[in-house]
Amino acid sequence: MRITSADLAALRAKRAAPAVSSWRDGVLTLVVPGVLKNPLNQRWFHYTRARWSRTWHEKTAGAILEADQRQQWRAIALSTVARRVHFHAYVQRLFDSDGLQAALHAALKPCRDALVVYGVLSGDAERDGHVFTCQQEKSAGWRGVVVTVTVR
Repeated sequence: MRITSADLAALRAKRAAPAVSSWRDGVLTLVVPGVLKNPLNQRWFHYTRARWSRTWHEKTAGAILEADQRQQWRAIALSTVARRVHFHAYVQRLFDSDGLQAALHAALKPCRDALVVYGVLSGDAERDGHVFTCQQEKSAGWRGVVVTVTVR
């Protein structure tokens, strides 16, 4: 079977990331590649989970640096402006309804922590006034999380 160049381009586009890490018009978009797992269903020792969390934290930090807006967002984060943070997860198989909330929040905790550490958010507690939302989508190609941060 021969594959045409148009078919090859379509296959590459299917496996490509849905967006690019950027900062435009007050919207910070971070593309964090990786396979999202439900840590509550894993039989991990504490150091395995710590390594997994550290990897997601570092990937999120890399996306923040790729957007090249760390200094501008740090200055804004020191103000008391509330933000809306949306996590859009691209997964191979959708999480079921009873595990969705726990899976997405537990799996995305390292991403939230990286947003605080690198100055995008002032904090992730309820008293800071930020709103966090999660969504999942089945994806045969690219897997990861797209984080969108906007002013509320």
